[in-house]
Amino acid sequence: MERLRHDTEKRADALSYFYSERKNDMRDIRESRAISVFFQNRALGMSMKYGLEASLLGILEELERVQRDRALGKDPIYTRIVFLDDQGTVLVDTRPSPEADSAGAWQRFLAPGSSDALILSEIKDDARQVLISAPYFFKGKYSGQIVAEVSTQAVQTHLIKAVGGYSKRAVSVITGECSRPPTAVPDPDFVTARLSDLKSLQDADSPAFDEFSREELHEEFVINCVEVKNTPFYLVNISPVSELFGTAAPWQLLLAMGALSILVLGGTAVAWHINGRNLVLQTGLKEAARNRLELEGKNFQLEREIAERKKVEDALRESEEKYRLVVENANEAIFITQDGVIKFPNPKTLSLTGFTTDELTSANLAELLHSEDRQTVLQEHANTLESNSTSRYAFRAFRKNGEELWLEANSVPSTWEERPAILNFIRDITLQKKLQAQLFHAHKMEAIGTLAGGIAHDFNNLLQVIQGYAEMLLFGKEQDDPFQKELEEIFFAAKRGGELTRQLLTFSRRIESKPRPIHLNRQIVETRKLLERTIPKMITIELNLATDLRPVNADPAQFEQVLMNLAVNARDAMPEGGVLTIETRNVVLDELFCMGQVGVSPGEYVMLSVSDNGHGIDAGTLEHIFEPFYSTKGVGRGTGLGLAMVYGIVQSHAGCILCFSEAGKGTRFDIYLPPTNAAVRPEEKRSPQELRGGTETVLLIEDEASIRNICKQMLEQFGYRVMIAVDGDSGLRAFREHWKDMDVVLLDLIMPGMGGKECLKELLKVNPDVPVIIASGYSPDGQTIQMLENGARGFVHKPYEIRELLRVIQGVMAAPKGMEDE
Repeated sequence: MERLRHDTEKRADALSYFYSERKNDMRDIRESRAISVFFQNRALGMSMKYGLEASLLGILEELERVQRDRALGKDPIYTRIVFLDDQGTVLVDTRPSPEADSAGAWQRFLAPGSSDALILSEIKDDARQVLISAPYFFKGKYSGQIVAEVSTQAVQTHLIKAVGGYSKRAVSVITGECSRPPTAVPDPDFVTARLSDLKSLQDADSPAFDEFSREELHEEFVINCVEVKNTPFYLVNISPVSELFGTAAPWQLLLAMGALSILVLGGTAVAWHINGRNLVLQTGLKEAARNRLELEGKNFQLEREIAERKKVEDALRESEEKYRLVVENANEAIFITQDGVIKFPNPKTLSLTGFTTDELTSANLAELLHSEDRQTVLQEHANTLESNSTSRYAFRAFRKNGEELWLEANSVPSTWEERPAILNFIRDITLQKKLQAQLFHAHKMEAIGTLAGGIAHDFNNLLQVIQGYAEMLLFGKEQDDPFQKELEEIFFAAKRGGELTRQLLTFSRRIESKPRPIHLNRQIVETRKLLERTIPKMITIELNLATDLRPVNADPAQFEQVLMNLAVNARDAMPEGGVLTIETRNVVLDELFCMGQVGVSPGEYVMLSVSDNGHGIDAGTLEHIFEPFYSTKGVGRGTGLGLAMVYGIVQSHAGCILCFSEAGKGTRFDIYLPPTNAAVRPEEKRSPQELRGGTETVLLIEDEASIRNICKQMLEQFGYRVMIAVDGDSGLRAFREHWKDMDVVLLDLIMPGMGGKECLKELLKVNPDVPVIIASGYSPDGQTIQMLENGARGFVHKPYEIRELLRVIQGVMAAPKGMEDE
């Protein structure tokens, strides 16, 4: 019976330790980072699609790891682990079951009032189910429950089921106290009974009954019942009386022992002495056996504890290694800030800032920030700590070499060495900010160009009247006329006004462009001859031209303007003399370069570079140099349109222009143009046409009365008959009535009502062969070119001279259709 007692107590201790470790498992899960990350993301307002699903996958991996690693022998301890929210909804389940996960099925396990893991037991599907349940609190608020189902089969097999030499012994776990019926065994820890009478065990669904047949249930058994500490269970050890005391019943044994005692009463004193010593010896042996069993139990507990601790340490080491790899290989800068000092910077932080770890951790954070953003960053950090919430903001900082960086920060409240700190995730957005600035500049330039183009159009209409009348008056004056000089001044002033509006149109990319394949080097050599006559001798012109330079598709006249304007700017930057360098070469622009330039695609380009070693341009001025009318030369020393015109010409040729300058260190303009594979053809020389009039009939369709009048007078002075119309509708009516008498039509492009484009279409329907000349204050753009392609024969740009108008009229009249002078 003593061995029965020790066996029961040893198993109860093992069970107590086993369930204590299961509670530790729940605590470990509760402290896992995966669960805290989920609740942090949910607090930030992340949706299931963007963030929460990934967090739940992290929790599932953690639960599956625990379920996989915890085992008794080869049998897993847990059959299922479930993570519930505070409403009892299943968030994560290692063994999903739609039937078991119905609405409200798990709410009974919620325990917001408990602070530690609980051991629960219930009957489910005629079988006992044991569960370990632990509450989860996020920032002090009950947020969910972790419920794990323990494999009763593994517990029964490895910790409860009897082993040894007893053939009819069973051990079982029950909930509630054991009943204690009358007993014939003189020991308070044991009872004797027939199993068929132990209703409490049967009601408890004890698996002990499975060990015995129906007949054996009516035998007498000795039952030892011990409480399993810190659990709701009792351990029941059941052994047949026959195996403990032989086949005789206990009362028969007592009679036999009484008779035997009478027989030995006459024994000698020596026998009493021997028996006494034997009794002492037996007691000592029992005590030694008890101590040995206790030692074995403690050794068993210690071995299991060491094994469990080793698993925890291995898991912790593995987790730390994973997080270390993530942080060290992250594409974002990650570091801790505490008390205004950077701590634990990852490699990306070092490469981004250019500092070493020692330099960063010994520097004050504020010293690395841009002065305009310093207060913003420090205030964001203070708000993050005070509100215990995540903040996101952008700011500027400096690399070790002084380069300015734009950074985006995501700051999370944390702890470092048991004190409040901030965990920072930093992304470099310098390129993004640069592209935004370039896009804004491009939109601004486009808006200014639209405005400039509109102004130029209206100015050209006014200048047409001034120039036309001045020219008409000059035709009738002799050289000694007292007003000859004044008229010439009016005429040339109008011409200069026309040049000014032409520059505006060039900037707004509404200038007439005639691109063709050219050798840029040849253009530079020709322009150099002109530059040597216009810039001071104390400025040296150096050419570094690539011998294998590819041709480009460009307008020669416009690129002569580009070179002249850049050279003039270089001249003004070197009043004391210097070196003007013009360089060309073939280049390949990669994706990294093009990422920083709006509208530029990777590939092959021809580069034209114009540089000087003059006084340079400061950063503030550099932002505005391509804007029209922006000039630093002072009143009367420039229009501010030179670089604006250069910008417009380069843009119209599908290129890009960049300016690099620093005050006191000179300036360099780099122009990139796409090359062409077309052959370069020599330029055709045109002989000047003789100025003469005609007798043909011209239909003049023009909405501006002053222009109608001067144009009519000029044409009539040279013999033409002119019929006028004030708009497109009246012009079309007149043409339909007299189309057989109309030899040529001079059509304004921009008119109220029916515009020039629609009017041209209707005129050609009446007479497809009629020569139509387009007149506009704009230079040919997409709309005008389309009209020329759709049947118009020629184009004159306002303000035009009478000589130019006559030349165009004579050209369209003399040339067959499709062969007009362009």
